[in-house]
Amino acid sequence: MNTAIKYGLVAGIAYILWELMEYLLGFHGPKISIGFYLAPLVVIIPVGVMILAIKARRRELKGWLPLRAGIQTAFVVSLVAALLATTFMTAYTTLINPDYLNVKVEFQRKAYFDKRKRQDPTVSDNTARREAITQFPVHGIPRIMASYGIVRLCPGLLIGLIITMWFRREPPLPGPTPAENGKPNGE
Repeated sequence: MNTAIKYGLVAGIAYILWELMEYLLGFHGPKISIGFYLAPLVVIIPVGVMILAIKARRRELKGWLPLRAGIQTAFVVSLVAALLATTFMTAYTTLINPDYLNVKVEFQRKAYFDKRKRQDPTVSDNTARREAITQFPVHGIPRIMASYGIVRLCPGLLIGLIITMWFRREPPLPGPTPAENGKPNGE
């Protein structure tokens, strides 16, 4: 199996397990406030998997990692992971936890409302609520899942590019050796 596809599947499964763990711990329901603040920790998945994938690709290339090979690996890993995770989240939000998106939007609206009232106590409750609804509208599942896929794909690509630059090692250019040039020691 292709290294990038293998690690893309690993990342996708890790995203799925992360979402299921959040669900089982109640972070997609009654404890959503905790889950909302722990969500940035999911970055551990693409960083860890991308390091493993790029190192494996470098091993395949006998210690060399041209920029193009690293970027291709990062793209395939990110794409496969995003497709798998997005497919799962579509099933999750329609079959397993259909209330999740509404709970999440309501939490974000309430947080916005509270923040707005703290910033300007003279704002009426109705105005703050209207602003919150405008800031966090409820979209259909296809649009939300497209956003979810992009949120999984783009950071993976950026992380992959950074890790590729870290592990990058170009093979030497073909050309005459110093001895073939007729000059000793490359002079």
